[in-house]
Amino acid sequence: ILTAEGERQSNILISEGRKQATILEAEGARTQVILAAEAEAEAIIKINEARARGLSMLKSVNPDQALLTIQGFDALREVAKGQATKIIIPSDLAGLAGTLKALVEIVKD
Repeated sequence: ILTAEGERQSNILISEGRKQATILEAEGARTQVILAAEAEAEAIIKINEARARGLSMLKSVNPDQALLTIQGFDALREVAKGQATKIIIPSDLAGLAGTLKALVEIVKD
Protein backbone atom coordinates (compact mmCIF):
# COMPACT_ATOMS: atom_id res chain seq x y z
CA ILE A 1 0.00 0.00 0.00
CA LEU A 2 2.81 2.41 0.86
CA THR A 3 4.57 1.68 -2.40
CA ALA A 4 1.37 2.25 -4.40
CA GLU A 5 0.72 5.51 -2.57
CA GLY A 6 4.29 6.64 -3.22
CA GLU A 7 3.98 5.89 -6.93
CA ARG A 8 0.66 7.72 -7.05
CA GLN A 9 2.17 10.81 -5.43
CA SER A 10 5.16 10.58 -7.75
CA ASN A 11 2.90 10.45 -10.82
CA ILE A 12 0.91 13.42 -9.54
CA LEU A 13 4.07 15.46 -9.01
CA ILE A 14 5.40 14.53 -12.45
CA SER A 15 2.09 15.56 -14.04
CA GLU A 16 2.07 18.85 -12.14
CA GLY A 17 5.63 19.52 -13.30
CA ARG A 18 4.69 18.88 -16.92
CA LYS A 19 1.65 21.11 -16.55
CA GLN A 20 3.76 23.97 -15.16
CA ALA A 21 6.35 23.51 -17.91
CA THR A 22 3.63 23.70 -20.58
CA ILE A 23 2.17 26.83 -19.00
CA LEU A 24 5.59 28.50 -18.81
CA GLU A 25 6.36 27.62 -22.45
CA ALA A 26 3.02 29.08 -23.57
CA GLU A 27 3.59 32.26 -21.57
CA GLY A 28 7.07 32.57 -23.06
CA ALA A 29 5.73 32.18 -26.60
CA ARG A 30 3.00 34.74 -25.87
CA THR A 31 5.53 37.23 -24.54
CA GLN A 32 7.74 36.70 -27.58
CA VAL A 33 4.84 37.40 -29.98
CA ILE A 34 3.83 40.52 -28.04
CA LEU A 35 7.38 41.89 -27.99
CA ALA A 36 7.80 41.24 -31.72
CA ALA A 37 4.52 43.05 -32.46
CA GLU A 38 5.52 45.99 -30.27
CA ALA A 39 8.90 46.21 -32.01
CA GLU A 40 7.24 46.17 -35.43
CA ALA A 41 4.77 48.86 -34.36
CA GLU A 42 7.62 51.03 -33.08
CA ALA A 43 9.52 50.57 -36.34
CA ILE A 44 6.46 51.59 -38.37
CA ILE A 45 6.03 54.71 -36.23
CA LYS A 46 9.69 55.68 -36.65
CA ILE A 47 9.54 55.17 -40.42
CA ASN A 48 6.41 57.30 -40.70
CA GLU A 49 7.93 60.02 -38.50
CA ALA A 50 11.01 60.06 -40.74
CA ARG A 51 8.84 60.33 -43.84
CA ALA A 52 6.91 63.21 -42.26
CA ARG A 53 10.17 65.01 -41.45
CA GLY A 54 11.32 64.43 -45.02
CA LEU A 55 8.13 65.92 -46.41
CA SER A 56 8.49 68.91 -44.09
CA MET A 57 12.05 69.45 -45.27
CA LEU A 58 10.97 69.13 -48.89
CA LYS A 59 8.18 71.62 -48.32
CA SER A 60 10.57 74.12 -46.72
CA VAL A 61 13.06 74.17 -49.62
CA ASN A 62 10.50 74.90 -52.35
CA PRO A 63 11.61 72.13 -54.72
CA ASP A 64 12.46 72.93 -58.32
CA GLN A 65 11.66 70.86 -61.38
CA ALA A 66 14.99 68.97 -61.31
CA LEU A 67 14.47 67.82 -57.74
CA LEU A 68 10.93 66.74 -58.50
CA THR A 69 12.13 64.77 -61.53
CA ILE A 70 14.77 63.00 -59.44
CA GLN A 71 12.18 62.15 -56.84
CA GLY A 72 9.92 60.91 -59.60
CA PHE A 73 12.63 58.51 -60.73
CA ASP A 74 13.10 57.33 -57.15
CA ALA A 75 9.37 56.74 -56.80
CA LEU A 76 9.30 54.91 -60.12
CA ARG A 77 12.17 52.69 -58.96
CA GLU A 78 10.23 51.80 -55.78
CA VAL A 79 7.11 50.99 -57.80
CA ALA A 80 9.16 48.74 -60.08
CA LYS A 81 10.35 46.72 -57.08
CA GLY A 82 6.79 45.60 -56.34
CA GLN A 83 5.00 42.44 -57.40
CA ALA A 84 2.93 44.18 -60.07
CA THR A 85 3.20 42.85 -63.58
CA LYS A 86 2.30 46.18 -65.20
CA ILE A 87 3.68 49.63 -64.53
CA ILE A 88 2.22 52.75 -66.11
CA ILE A 89 4.89 55.29 -67.00
CA PRO A 90 3.90 58.79 -68.14
CA SER A 91 4.67 59.39 -71.81
CA ASP A 92 6.71 62.41 -70.83
CA LEU A 93 8.72 62.44 -67.65
CA ALA A 94 7.69 66.04 -67.13
CA GLY A 95 4.25 64.61 -66.48
CA LEU A 96 5.76 62.56 -63.69
CA ALA A 97 7.46 65.61 -62.25
CA GLY A 98 4.20 67.53 -62.52
CA THR A 99 2.45 64.81 -60.57
CA LEU A 100 5.06 65.00 -57.85
CA LYS A 101 4.80 68.78 -57.79
CA ALA A 102 1.05 68.45 -57.32
CA LEU A 103 1.67 66.09 -54.42
CA VAL A 104 4.04 68.60 -52.85
CA GLU A 105 1.39 71.29 -53.19
CA ILE A 106 -1.11 69.03 -51.46
CA VAL A 107 1.36 68.48 -48.62
CA LYS A 108 1.87 72.24 -48.32
CA ASP A 109 -1.84 72.72 -47.74
